[in-house]
Amino acid sequence: MLYRFSRFISKRPLIGLLTCIVTALIFSIIPSILFHFPDFRDPKMGFEARGTELAKRLSAWNLLLEATRPSGPLTSNPDDETSVNIMNNGQVKQYRSSFLGYNKNKTKEQKEQPIIPLDQDELDNTTPLPTEEVPYQEDDGFGSHHKEVNWTAIMELGRDDNKGGGKRKNGKHKNRIYADENGDEEENKNQDKQSSSTWRRQHESYFCGPPSIDYSHVVISSTNGSDLLSLSSIMATCQIQEYLTSPKEYKSLCQTKGDREFTECCPIWSLPNYIAQLNKKKTCFDITEQDIRQTKKLLETCAFDFAAKKDEYLDCEVDSLYPCQQNCTVYNILHFITEKNYLFPPKEKPQLRNAIVFLPLAKSSALLDYYKNIISVGKLEKNHVTITAIDFGLKEILFDDLLLHDTWLIAAGAGSIVLFIYLYTSSLFLTGIIILTISQSLGVSYFFYTCVFNIQFFPFMNILAIIVALGIGSDDAFIVFNTWYNASKETTNVSSIDLYYTVLKHASIAICVTCVTTVAAFLTSIDSKITAVACFSIFASTTVVVNFVLMLLMLPSAIVLSERMRSISVFNIESLLSGYVDTFLSLFTEAVFRLKYFWLIILSVITAMSAVIVLYNPTLKLPDTAEFQLFTSDHLFEQYDFKYKNMFFFETFEMPEGQLQDYAYKMPLRFVFGIIPEDNGDRLNPASNGELVLDPKFDIASDKAQVWLKNFCKRVRAQPFYQSTQGPMLSNCFIEPFVEWMKVKCIDPVDQQKKFPCCEKYGFPYPKKVFNTCSVRFTNSLYKTPSSFFTRGITGPKFSKVHNDPQKDKREKPKVRAIVVEYDSNVSYTSSYIKIRNFYSQVESWFHEELKTAPASLKNGFFLSELNFYDLQDALQKDTINSIIVSIIVALIVLMFSLMNPVLAIMAIVTISSIIFVSIATLVLLGWKLNVLESVAICLVIGLSVDYSLHYVHNYKMAPDKSSRKNRVEYAIKMMSGPSLMAGLTTATTGAFMLPSSVLGYVQIGTFLIIMISVSWIYANFFLLPLLLVIGPVHGWAQFHYPDWLCSTFSCSYGGDDKTRIESETTSVTNERNSDMRESRELDTISGKRVSPPLSTRNQSPASVETEAGI
Repeated sequence: MLYRFSRFISKRPLIGLLTCIVTALIFSIIPSILFHFPDFRDPKMGFEARGTELAKRLSAWNLLLEATRPSGPLTSNPDDETSVNIMNNGQVKQYRSSFLGYNKNKTKEQKEQPIIPLDQDELDNTTPLPTEEVPYQEDDGFGSHHKEVNWTAIMELGRDDNKGGGKRKNGKHKNRIYADENGDEEENKNQDKQSSSTWRRQHESYFCGPPSIDYSHVVISSTNGSDLLSLSSIMATCQIQEYLTSPKEYKSLCQTKGDREFTECCPIWSLPNYIAQLNKKKTCFDITEQDIRQTKKLLETCAFDFAAKKDEYLDCEVDSLYPCQQNCTVYNILHFITEKNYLFPPKEKPQLRNAIVFLPLAKSSALLDYYKNIISVGKLEKNHVTITAIDFGLKEILFDDLLLHDTWLIAAGAGSIVLFIYLYTSSLFLTGIIILTISQSLGVSYFFYTCVFNIQFFPFMNILAIIVALGIGSDDAFIVFNTWYNASKETTNVSSIDLYYTVLKHASIAICVTCVTTVAAFLTSIDSKITAVACFSIFASTTVVVNFVLMLLMLPSAIVLSERMRSISVFNIESLLSGYVDTFLSLFTEAVFRLKYFWLIILSVITAMSAVIVLYNPTLKLPDTAEFQLFTSDHLFEQYDFKYKNMFFFETFEMPEGQLQDYAYKMPLRFVFGIIPEDNGDRLNPASNGELVLDPKFDIASDKAQVWLKNFCKRVRAQPFYQSTQGPMLSNCFIEPFVEWMKVKCIDPVDQQKKFPCCEKYGFPYPKKVFNTCSVRFTNSLYKTPSSFFTRGITGPKFSKVHNDPQKDKREKPKVRAIVVEYDSNVSYTSSYIKIRNFYSQVESWFHEELKTAPASLKNGFFLSELNFYDLQDALQKDTINSIIVSIIVALIVLMFSLMNPVLAIMAIVTISSIIFVSIATLVLLGWKLNVLESVAICLVIGLSVDYSLHYVHNYKMAPDKSSRKNRVEYAIKMMSGPSLMAGLTTATTGAFMLPSSVLGYVQIGTFLIIMISVSWIYANFFLLPLLLVIGPVHGWAQFHYPDWLCSTFSCSYGGDDKTRIESETTSVTNERNSDMRESRELDTISGKRVSPPLSTRNQSPASVETEAGI
C-alpha cells in the first residue's frame, strides 16, 4: 500500500496535494457553520472536578437545591408552594457568618416585622400548644446546648396572642422602649435621642448608604512605609480620589443622589471622607491634624468592642447612644476601609499601611472603558500613596478582551517559525505547505472534536494545542525533509517511485513512533477528573494524529512539486549560513565525544537533585486559594485577589491562624438522606449538570428510620468534630423538635380545639400515616417561626409537591422525599489541603460506620461540606501523579515494540524521565503551583519530551555501521542534530514571543515552552548521546526482529546490515516496481533535480553524505 501511494504521488503530486488541502479545508469550515466560535468569557469553566466521589455528592446537593426552587419538583414548605425557597449561597453566608458584612441572624426588615402568628385555618382544628414546660430528658438525644432551651417558649412564639391572652407590642426594633410601660425613662432620653437622630440624618445625607462588596473598589497603599492616617497621606488620597472621579465615563456610570432636577454622584467611601464626615468638614482637603488624631483615638477605643460585639455593630443604624455604634461610621471604617491587621491584634503604635476606597460604581462590564481610561493615563500614585490593587468585577471581561488582543504575539511566534522553516528548506513553497499543514491539522482536529466526538465544551486550555501542533508539526516536517535529502543523495540512478517509497518508509516510522508515544502521553489524562484537562487531552491527541496523517499525505507531494519547480527561493542562503552550520556541528560533535563523562555526571546530579525537589522538598505545591489567576502577578486585578483581598474583614473567608477564630466560617456537617449521590450529566460539559436521582428505598416514616435518625443526631453532637451552636436551631435535626411538637394535648384546654392526630396520643416512633400528616403540619409551623429560631431552606425535610391527579380525581398528599441534617463543626474553613483532608477523612470514616447500623431506607445517605476546592486539589494531585506514571509506562511499551531493543528502550526512558523531573523541578523553583494550567503543562512535558530522545535512539539503531558505538552516534548526530536544533529553536522562539503578554496563560505557556524545549534538547544531546557512547549496544546485541510474516504485511525498518530482510521485503513489491520502472525513469530521474540540502548537511562532500546516509 505504501508503494502504491509512492507511485501515485510520483505521477500526480499536484492532484494528491490539492485533494488533501481541499478536503482538510472543508473539514475545517464545517464546525464554523454548525457551531459558534468558542467563547472564553468565563475562562474558569471546566476547572472543577467531575466523577469523583465528592463531586458526585456536590452535584447531587446542587441539584437538590435546584429542585427545591419554585419551579422544581420538591419544596421545603409543602403548605406554601408559591413561596420562594431561600437556598442561594448569599443567604447561606448570611446564616453562617457575620464577618463578611451580613447580619448573622436577622436583617433590619426582619427585626422590624412583628412576630406572625400561626395560621390556625391551615392546622386542621389545632389549638395553641400547652403552656406547661416540657421537661428535658437526658436520653432524648439533645446535647448540652439544648438543656437551657425553653421549648415551650419557642413553641409559644407561633401562637396568636389574641387567643392566648397575651398582648404583643409592635415595636420598631429590639431597643425600643415603650411609653406605656416605661414612660418616664422614655421621656428622660428624648433629648439625647433627638441629638442622635440629627447626627444620623447628617450622616445619611453625606453618603449614599453603607459601602458594599458589589461596588467597585481600589486598594491604596503607602510606598514608603508611612502611616496612611497621617495628614500627608490623607491629602495624597484625596488627590487620588479626584483623579478617579475625573474621567468623563465616571459621571455617566456613578450612583447618584438628589432629586430629578439636580443629581450628583454619591461621595466615595474612603478614609478621608469618613474623617471629614466625623469632624463635620466639607471636603477631605479641609481635614487637619487634630481631626486625624480624634479619629484614630475613636478607632483605637472602639476596636476591642468591635471585635467582642461585632454582631451588635450590624445594628448601628439604630438610635444608639454609644459613640462606637453611632451612624455605622466605626463599623464601616473597621469592617470595610482599613485592613484588619491595623488594630487586630492590638498594637502599641498601630500603623495603617493599606486601605480601601469604594467608588459609587456598581461592578459590571460597563466599567471596561473607564478602567482603560484611568490605567492608560497612569496617574495612580500621588507622593508616597499609590493604588496597588483594583476590583471592578472586570476580570473575566478583560481576560476575554486581552486574549484576542494578544494573539499578535502568537502570530509573531508563527512568523518566527516561518523564518526558521525557510532557512532550513530554502523554499517558500515548502515553507507555505508546512505552515498550511500545521494550521489545517488544528482545523480538522476541531472538526473531529465537535462533530465526531460531539464535545460541546471547548475550554481555554485547548489553545495550548496550537503549541503542540507547532512543535510536533515542525519537528515532523524537518525529519521528512532531512530523510528526503539523505535518501536522494544515496544513489544517482534510482527511480522516483523507489525514492519516495524509501523516504515514506523511513520517515513514517520515525514520526509514527513519536506520534504514538505523544498521543499515549496525552491520552493518559483523558480520564482526568478535571473537565478542562480531559478536554485538552482529547483535543491535543487528535491534533497530533491529524498532524501525522496530513504531514505524510501533503509534504511528500509538496517535495515532489518543489523538486520539479526547482525550488522557489527568494535568495540563496546556503553560502551565508553553511560555514556557521559546519562550525557548530564540529564543535557540537567534539563536545559530545570528548566530554561524555562530564555531561553524564553533571546531568545525572541535576536529575537526582530535581527528583528530590519534585518528590521530597519543596515539591509541586497545591493551590492555596480557590481564586484562579488569569493575569500576571503584578496585574492590579490579581494583586487584589491574591495579595490584598484577605486583608479586609468584609472579604475575609479564612481568618489568620490564631486570630479572631470565633468569627471564622465553620465547616458545616451536612448529612443528606433520600438522594443518590450521582452525576449523570455530561462529564465533558460543565453546563450539563444532569438530573436529580431520588433514592427509591428512602422512607423516613418507617419506625426504624425515625428511631435511627433521632439517635444519629444525638451521636453527631457527641463527636469531637462537633461545635455547639448558640441558641435553639430548630432546623438542625428535623426529628428532634418534631418529637417535642407532638407532645401537645390532643384537646387544647383553653379553646378546646382538637389537634388530633398530631398530639400526645401517639408515642414515638409514630405510625406512617401520622408521621406523613404531622410532618407537613410541623413544617408549616416552622415556616411561621421567627428567623432567630429557624433558618429557612437550608436543612430539614424536602417534600414532593402536591398536584391534582385527574385519574383518581383527588389531590395527592405531599411526602418527605429527602431530609438534610446539618450542624457546625469546630474546624474553620481553610484552603489547606492537609487540614481539610484530615477533617473530611475523620467525619467520612465515622459516618461510614454509622451507616452500617442504619436501616435500608437510610443507607444511601452521604456526608458533604464546603469541599469543592478540596475536591479540585485532590483531583489535581492524584491525576497528575497517575498521568506521569502511566505515560512513562506506556512510552516504555511503545519504545519496546518500535525499537525491538530493550536496552535502547530503557536508555530512552531514563532520558525522558530525567527530562520530566528537571522540567517540573524548574517550574517548582519558579514558584508554580499545581493548578489546572500547570497540570496541563505537565501533560505537555510528558507528551513533548519524548521526541528528540526517540529520534536519536531510532537513528542509533538504523546506523549502517553497527560495529562501533562511535560510528552509530556520529550517524545519529548527522541525521538528527539539524532537525532537532531547528525544531527546538522554532518552539522556543514561539514561547519567547509570548512572554510580554499580560495574560498569565500566554506567559506560562511561553515560559514552559522555553524550559521544556531547552531541557529536552540538552538531555537528548548531552545525556542520551554520551550514554549511548558509553553503554550503547553494538552489533546485534539485545536486538530482536519482527516475524517475517508480519514484515510481509507491513513495512519493517532495519539497519543497513540486514540485507536478507531488505531483499525479502523488496521481493513483495518487485512486480509492481517492474511495471512502473520505465515510466518512472522517463518522468524523473534524480540527477539534476535534487532539492536544496538542509542546514545540517550543507557543505558536505557528496561522498561523505553518501557514506553517512546509509538508508
